[in-house]
Amino acid sequence: MKRTALLLSYSLLLIISYFDNLRGPLLPLIAQEFSLTASQSGLFLSLGSASAFLAATLMIPLKPRFRSHHLAYFALISGLISAFMAIFVQGPLTVYAFGLLAGFAVSFCGTVSNIILIETPLGEHKSRYLCGLHGMYGLGSMLGPIILANTVRMDINWRFLMILPIVIYLIIAWLLKQNPERVLLSQSHEEQTVDAHFSWPSSFQLLVIFTLCLYACGEVMISMWLPSFLVQAFHLSIAEASAQQTLFFFVLTATRLIAFAFLKEKHEKPILIACLVASIFFWMTGRIGWSLGFGLSGVLGPFFPMMLSRISRLWPKQAGNLTILVILVLDVCLVLCHMIMGSFSETFGFKISFFLAVLTLLASLGLLILSYKIEERRASAKLQTSPTA
Repeated sequence: MKRTALLLSYSLLLIISYFDNLRGPLLPLIAQEFSLTASQSGLFLSLGSASAFLAATLMIPLKPRFRSHHLAYFALISGLISAFMAIFVQGPLTVYAFGLLAGFAVSFCGTVSNIILIETPLGEHKSRYLCGLHGMYGLGSMLGPIILANTVRMDINWRFLMILPIVIYLIIAWLLKQNPERVLLSQSHEEQTVDAHFSWPSSFQLLVIFTLCLYACGEVMISMWLPSFLVQAFHLSIAEASAQQTLFFFVLTATRLIAFAFLKEKHEKPILIACLVASIFFWMTGRIGWSLGFGLSGVLGPFFPMMLSRISRLWPKQAGNLTILVILVLDVCLVLCHMIMGSFSETFGFKISFFLAVLTLLASLGLLILSYKIEERRASAKLQTSPTA
């Protein structure tokens, strides 16, 4: 039964990551085809983040009312609509419509896949399975730029890339229809101990959430804007820029899959800190001219799933609701960061604006260290006040 939930969440995140990470390398092509400025390109991404926020917001009333397979159906329908919209893009207005629908689908599918896994009882292995889940995100992210690069070389219209997600969505929907109860049985009421209703998070929970969101903004700004940065600042071709993005996602995926295979919970803190420090270091080497630097900055891969696992460890009964809150806050942050990146790029150029990515990672590192100090202080205080102390 648990394998069915794992298969559903893994396959859903795999295909939505392919779709999500096509938007970055597609952006120069779309901008060239419809003569979009940097601000208009930023608006395309910002609209996607705004609709992603709407999708995550809708999860608040939908989650208590619908069962897992219903939410999965909603996710698949949203993915199908957005993929079909891409095929019919004909001008700036339809580009923005595509951005809105794509952001909604990416957020809804991503939230559902994470919720299914987080609320499936996996014991001490949850952190590893979350790394595996987000390893699927990395695999899908690599597929997009690789297929796009070959599509450009063969001079095939970029709309052809939408065929794969449409086919996969239909296959997943057909498989889900065969026996939806298997997903539900893996999350039986006897096994679940989750809160059904939302409550306002504590200051410590908000600190952990913002740590995760700042990291995600840094990762997304690197991955989404790297092709545009390399094309504009270093005058690479779209195919060459997509190859650099592919290396980033390869490293991102490899580190997550390594964590999936070998991760132990006791190594959580040093691995999280090392992910950010190493990523910042490699980003700087890329900025000063080392061709592999930006790609190797994908070493931060395990950070996101390990932080979700940390949330599940600290607040097991609220993990599902806090995951939705993470995505809500993240979507707001992404709207702002894409708008700021677009405006900064137009005003100061990509060479300066791309520093925003590494600044958000530095801020996340500072909050991460602070959050562990607070956690350790609380654990120490709890130990001193316990009757057996």
